[in-house]
Amino acid sequence: MNDSILFIQSQDATNKSMGTGFVVYSDEGGSFVLTCYHVLKSVGEARVDDYEIEVVVQHKIYDLAVLYVKGLCNKKLVLKAISLEGNQDKAVSL
Repeated sequence: MNDSILFIQSQDATNKSMGTGFVVYSDEGGSFVLTCYHVLKSVGEARVDDYEIEVVVQHKIYDLAVLYVKGLCNKKLVLKAISLEGNQDKAVSL
């Protein structure tokens, strides 16, 4: 898997949830990660490997969350807009 894409786990005593997120910015102390709200709120506390996670902001309606993963200093994921033939919409490529 790309170092910018992370596996996020959330669990409590009886349930387990998992999902992915990607690094959008890193500073000297850690990385900001974009993920889905439902990955965090399904069950228990979320983790990325053994790193401590702080929820910076979350939005239930848009199903988005930004995390700060302390100690993880991965490169951000570079997204590139591409045109679709015969369509005015844009797609995103990794």
